[in-house]
Amino acid sequence: MPIAPTIDINIWRFDPSILLGLIALAGVYTYGAMTLRKRGDWGKEITNRHIAFFAIGVLTLFLALASPIDYIGEKHLFSIHMVQHILLAMVAPALILLGVPRWMMQWVLDFLRIAPVVKFVTRPVLAFIAFNTALIAWHVPALYEAALRDPIIHIVEHLFFIGAGFLSWYPVIDPAGQHTHFHPLAQIVYLFLFVVPSGVLGAAFAFAQQPIYAYYAGVPRLWNLTILDDQALAGGIMWVPGWAIYFVALSIVFALWMKREEQAGEQAAR
Repeated sequence: MPIAPTIDINIWRFDPSILLGLIALAGVYTYGAMTLRKRGDWGKEITNRHIAFFAIGVLTLFLALASPIDYIGEKHLFSIHMVQHILLAMVAPALILLGVPRWMMQWVLDFLRIAPVVKFVTRPVLAFIAFNTALIAWHVPALYEAALRDPIIHIVEHLFFIGAGFLSWYPVIDPAGQHTHFHPLAQIVYLFLFVVPSGVLGAAFAFAQQPIYAYYAGVPRLWNLTILDDQALAGGIMWVPGWAIYFVALSIVFALWMKREEQAGEQAAR
């Protein structure tokens, strides 16, 4: 059914747990950055680039969890829920890791004494399995609909996506230098393989001839989207933007690899 005039979709959810978590994350980061600034190490240990990536990453988490994206995805459209999942699992973790300088990540690992554990669980094979297991499991109809109906399960789902996202990006971004043996060519293959599970899942949604989630059959429709149109759009969002994220990442890895090889060649020639 088309959108009814009485439906207000401009709903922001300022959940205290979300706000406090993001404020704490930003606060710790800011404290570390300002400490370096006072020591005169700005531009050496931390740069404006780090600050920008981290800020955009935290903002992405905020928009995914507090903006109307969360409300519309939960109450009306599967496609908007898919946008939320991509922001939580693929976009925000990468941006935040890019914003964390090496000294800060190393300090966290040493302070919590978890460096060996993090190095183990972020091994490329384990990280790949963890991410795609979470991605597929949370889109199984029974678990997906349980998350929509139970706020606690929904929070757990979001935590799984965010955590799996950090695991998946960590071996490539490697903020603490724990995976220096991970060759750029292997990183490119690693990133390319991520498009397979998300592409298959996206295609399954895009070409399904019947609703996969009964939950969305009982909610008000928006923007004249039928349930099958919405489902196909959700599949397309996972398929195309999801692929694009990894292709951009592997292109950057390739470009940086070529640049290092060129610099090494010039240095050898000199």
